[in-house]
Amino acid sequence: MKNRTTAPSPTFTQTVLLGELSRQQYLAMALKAAKQAGWNMVHTAPNGFRATTGTAPDLFDEEITLGIAAPLTGLTATITSTSAHSQTEDTGQNQRNIADFLNAFEQLKTGSSDTDRAFMQAQLEQLVPPGAPDDDTLIQQEEKGKLAGFLAMFIPVEGYFITPILVNLNILIFIIMSLTGVNIISPESQSLLNWGANFRPLTLAGEWWRLLTNCFIHIGVIHLLMNMYALVYIGMLLEPFMGRLRFAVAYVLTGIAASVVSLWWHDLTISAGASGAIFGMYGVFLALLTTNLVEASARKAMLSSIGVFVAYNLVFGLKGGIDNAAHIGGLVSGILVGYSVTPSLKKPALAQLRTLTLLIPALLILTCSFIVYKKLPNTAALYDAKVQEFTLLEQQALELYNLPENAPDSVFLNNIKNKGIPAWNACLSIVGELEQADLPEPLQKRVKLIHAYYDLRLKSYQLTYKSIAEQSHQYDAELKSCISQIEAIGKQMEDMQ
Repeated sequence: MKNRTTAPSPTFTQTVLLGELSRQQYLAMALKAAKQAGWNMVHTAPNGFRATTGTAPDLFDEEITLGIAAPLTGLTATITSTSAHSQTEDTGQNQRNIADFLNAFEQLKTGSSDTDRAFMQAQLEQLVPPGAPDDDTLIQQEEKGKLAGFLAMFIPVEGYFITPILVNLNILIFIIMSLTGVNIISPESQSLLNWGANFRPLTLAGEWWRLLTNCFIHIGVIHLLMNMYALVYIGMLLEPFMGRLRFAVAYVLTGIAASVVSLWWHDLTISAGASGAIFGMYGVFLALLTTNLVEASARKAMLSSIGVFVAYNLVFGLKGGIDNAAHIGGLVSGILVGYSVTPSLKKPALAQLRTLTLLIPALLILTCSFIVYKKLPNTAALYDAKVQEFTLLEQQALELYNLPENAPDSVFLNNIKNKGIPAWNACLSIVGELEQADLPEPLQKRVKLIHAYYDLRLKSYQLTYKSIAEQSHQYDAELKSCISQIEAIGKQMEDMQ
């Protein structure tokens, strides 16, 4: 007779992020939600509970455990529903059990007052006295949930939907960039520009889409990991509180605002990364923490934590190499969005109010961004355009050196007088226009060198003309000095590239 093995009981597990709730606050609400779901409580501990469904604990249909863990991504609750051994087919009841519990929990979270929460907390303290030990079996459940807790960072679920999509999108773009040859440690400037980095000369030249695309590309893997950690942290706190639509709109709006401020502040800086939008979300949370939307017991600790994080990163950004302008732009616009959506968070049932409180900051930020974009002078693009003119005029002037050596002196004199000297004078006239423009400091230095270069070029042509016309060598030393200075300036300009 063959040995028979028992088929494993059907089971379903789901891990959720606690968000802004502490372990005690979550457990207090979870116990109330379990009661509303009709579960029989078997055992309660500081780190979770064990319950059953059915008419009595001894004659149960499913056993349910809830264990609260603290992986790197923050506090998580792993909920598992397991069918009784007499059930061998998965009818979907385990999944429905957890769905019913989460729905009841969400209603409690959004509908309970401070008084209701205080009462639930008091009931928890009666069931689980302060200082009671954790349940070892639930701790084992926590250990099983740690990997699930880490993976949950990338999986959209109710209350944590937009954040993992943003994280996955940023990671995916970075992977594609690396597969196309972009250096994952220190990418070249041109690679960043090819992928949509924010750069005033290009962005103001009609490539406005860079204001958004730069928020999804990163300058190396360390940059990516730091930003994604910060995004997950604020996302798990803020998204359950705001909801999908508000969170997504706030992220995009503050990202654009951060890019516009960076565009306004920096002349020739290549800017990329999600940190402007992330600072925007921290700004939103800071605004909400100054209202009574968050429980007073949690408000002070969170306000202190978020405030220290923001202050530290802004001060750290003063060291250079960090786009603090984008951080400040994101932060300020986030505070604006946070206060704008507060009325709709206080009255979540009013759909029209939610639309209005999103529409107002959207119109304000997008209108201001459009005005700045249109009014901001693209002096670097002006410089590039004038350089193109220089190139054509210089080619015309240097035709002198393409003349045959045995050409008559009259040909050389005619070329210098009618082509060379007028071309160099035209270059100097263009240089005068650039000197009047409000160019970035690096370009101002180049313009000074260009001015000196064309002065010497003009002088060298004038000396050459005199030397040929007078059939004299008295200008040779001066002409040689001009050529030497021209070569030295050319070397300086190459070093500034």
